Amino acid sequence: MPVLADKLILRLQLILDAKLARMGCCPCLKASFVMTIGQIFAPAKSAFPPSMVVKPYYHYTECLHALCNAHHLRELERAYEQDGQQWAKAMQDLLLDILADVKAQDANALPAEKAQHYTECYRNLLKQAEIECLPPDEPRQPGQRGRTKRSKARNLLERLQLFELDVLRFMVNPIVPFTNNQGENDIRMTKVHQKISGCFRSQDGADIFCRIRSYLSTCRKNDVPATQALTLLFDGVLPDFIL
Repeated sequence: MPVLADKLILRLQLILDAKLARMGCCPCLKASFVMTIGQIFAPAKSAFPPSMVVKPYYHYTECLHALCNAHHLRELERAYEQDGQQWAKAMQDLLLDILADVKAQDANALPAEKAQHYTECYRNLLKQAEIECLPPDEPRQPGQRGRTKRSKARNLLERLQLFELDVLRFMVNPIVPFTNNQGENDIRMTKVHQKISGCFRSQDGADIFCRIRSYLSTCRKNDVPATQALTLLFDGVLPDFIL
């Protein structure tokens, strides 16, 4: 999320799990920064919280990544309603069916046979989508750089193909949620601050704010109310869950 401080656009990044939250700001979205704030929360080969597709996250190679399917459901809805993409509606229904099946499991993850079945359904839908949502056939112009512009529906289709494992990771890994709603909740107060104050006056102020919000969010996840957390902070005492 962009944050303005001292005439610089800072990027707010969040690393979290069910019990911890760590926020930080940097002038741009650098992989090194994402790794710096993430190292204490992402041990080797652990699961990375679901996110949108932001390429620098994939420079963090010592963990497994997952994508937020709440975003996918919204994009699939748009592709179906505005572009008339029938495959998008079928994919939306498939993801919701998988989610319902995962929630019905005691282990919060699907058995290997069911996971393989849903994976095959997922791939078959994408094959059908290739017929309905064709890639652009415009010839490249001399000197043109980058790839040819694609429609929003086509970009979504290619993302679902390229990041299949990260889209479906929630159905085989019990610690990976379906969405990144937890992260959205953790940054909500930062967004409120941005709407009220407009910006921070310096990067130091933004860093301090992130540190405080990280502490309060972590306390809340460990059943320590904000008032008690701040009282302990000013008394120079750490909450019991940290000791």
